[in-house]
Amino acid sequence: MTPKTKIIAADLDWIKKQLKPENSYIVFENSSKLAGDSIFTKELKVYEYLKNGKHNWQQFKDEKLSREYLVIQMIPGKEDETLGKLLSYGLPKDTAYYLYKAEER
Repeated sequence: MTPKTKIIAADLDWIKKQLKPENSYIVFENSSKLAGDSIFTKELKVYEYLKNGKHNWQQFKDEKLSREYLVIQMIPGKEDETLGKLLSYGLPKDTAYYLYKAEER
């Protein structure tokens, strides 16, 4: 997964199937019905943090459910730290997140 600007059409089940168990991920989910509250807004400080930290991410949109997703791949072992940092930048208040930690070897 590399940072991409193209938004891919997909639902959450499909996204979860693409996650590799050896990697860690945060999946942010937001309603795309709220104009102006999109997690895809490039002005959010989250994107600056992701670029500076050289994190990989991809954006997805589920038109059927009017949901959008931001999937961020993280370094295993740094999940909680990364999640805390991203949440401190302020996402829309109705944004949910899912944390997937890498399988321990």
